[in-house]
Amino acid sequence: MSDDADLEELKAQTQKGSRVSAQTKQDDGDLTDALVDALKAVENGDVHPNVSVRDAHTAALLHALENNPEAMHDTVDSLRDYLGGNADGEVDKSVLIRLLLRAGLRAGAPDTRESLADAIAERASNEI
Repeated sequence: MSDDADLEELKAQTQKGSRVSAQTKQDDGDLTDALVDALKAVENGDVHPNVSVRDAHTAALLHALENNPEAMHDTVDSLRDYLGGNADGEVDKSVLIRLLLRAGLRAGAPDTRESLADAIAERASNEI
């Protein structure tokens, strides 16, 4: 391969908007579309809005926090602060689980969190 060909290949690999990032954006759009459909299904009653998790450590954590209201409030307040939400409001196991899930998405899967936010916004704009 000539030096010019090597240079062109290197440019193609490092340019913004490469095929990899274009595919990622397409995948994110596909997930957003799937999330919009899932939100509709939940709203229509086709998908149950409750979720369940079988995990001994999580069950122990939730049980301990439910039996220690001060620790529950502190944990919920910390999660709300982390997520930039209102520190006031209801504090119960359901709120805690929602906040834990959202914090996990924010920290570990921000693209998925962004797709969910986009889907919620799209769904809200379609309701107007």
